[in-house]
Amino acid sequence: MFTYDPALLKAAQAEPQCVADVVRIMQAIDAVCVEGDGLKWFNGLYLEVTLAVQARVNAGGFADPAWIAALDVRFARFYFDAIRSSL
Repeated sequence: MFTYDPALLKAAQAEPQCVADVVRIMQAIDAVCVEGDGLKWFNGLYLEVTLAVQARVNAGGFADPAWIAALDVRFARFYFDAIRSSL
């Protein structure tokens, strides 16, 4: 794999409680990965989507923003679990 896998594993250890936590963890993952790592690209795309969800939740742009935020966090946990299990 990559020499930075221990740092990546550390970044993915956090358990997000809110969308802002998800953003911080994804930003930490992005900071660790190098350009040639496909995870950097996947994470970057996922981060863009998460930032858009966060902006819309904060603006009250969903009928049930709390539900969408909880869904975002739940899916992110699956993603972080996948990173941890692959490492």
